[in-house]
Amino acid sequence: MEKIDRYYRQKYGSGVIENFVFIKTHGMVAFLKSEKEKWKCPACGGVLCIHTERCYACNP
Repeated sequence: MEKIDRYYRQKYGSGVIENFVFIKTHGMVAFLKSEKEKWKCPACGGVLCIHTERCYACNP
């Protein structure tokens, strides 16, 4: 788990363990709300891909 966490933090700026801690502290609803805002396309409001930061609604 630590290896995956380190990889995602370095490559995508989002750690799995950090997410688990957030969920434990604030709850799943708060986490999902936070992620929805974090990964929202500024152009159309769609969802950005964590791996490419691309909106597939705008750029299929």
